[in-house]
Amino acid sequence: MAPRTNNNRRLADQARQLFVERAVRLLPDLSVEIQDFLRALGDQLGSAREMQERRDAWMAYESLGDAWVRGAMTAWTQAQTVPVATATPKFLDSGKFELMGDDVMEG
Repeated sequence: MAPRTNNNRRLADQARQLFVERAVRLLPDLSVEIQDFLRALGDQLGSAREMQERRDAWMAYESLGDAWVRGAMTAWTQAQTVPVATATPKFLDSGKFELMGDDVMEG
């Protein structure tokens, strides 16, 4: 890999790491905001069905909000460590990219 490519990759890795660190740090506050929003939404007038759906959403978030925060934190953290594919796709090696006929695909 060329030095410039290494620098670009390192910079991209640092940017991803910084993004994930800050996003993970903000998730608990975001969860509180979501909970407050759903609570306020539940207080709004609407049809009986709308009000019930809003109440159900608020209650579901009340019971599952902490799990959502933990899951989101884990997912963001794990996503930054996913290995990057380094293999060149086969069609790029050959320099030939074309559509296959139905008979080729069916055979």
